[in-house]
Amino acid sequence: MKRTWLYWLVAVCLLGMVGVGSLWGYRQYKRKRDQMWESAGKLPLARSLGDEEMMRFLVGENNILHSEKILLPVVRQLNLVEAFHVSDEAAAMERLRERSEVRKVDSSSVVLSFRDHDRELAGKISSVLGGVFVRAHNTPGATDDGSSGF
Repeated sequence: MKRTWLYWLVAVCLLGMVGVGSLWGYRQYKRKRDQMWESAGKLPLARSLGDEEMMRFLVGENNILHSEKILLPVVRQLNLVEAFHVSDEAAAMERLRERSEVRKVDSSSVVLSFRDHDRELAGKISSVLGGVFVRAHNTPGATDDGSSGF
């Protein structure tokens, strides 16, 4: 009788350890699956901006960043329709719009960033997106308002 009780106790302990280990493993898996990697590049501004001026500047720069002139070359160069597993270039550009942004670092610089679940892809996209974005600013008349903050 005492040995039966001992066997049951060992079995319950083992099942408990297996259950806790499984729960821990599932949580680790879920955290990794949902993890987003961010790749960013710092861009210095030509001059320091005040808070209100910086907010207007960021809205304008994000509008430029999210324009078809910037996103379409990135989608085509990196074949993002296939990489994102989407149906067409418009869907790939929408994914870029959702995950990319220009944001303030301080009064004299901003960061262009891109987030994705794939670390390598985030780096590639950030690099190409930054290159296209900066080239557009360095090309006269490339932006809609012809201005450049870089």
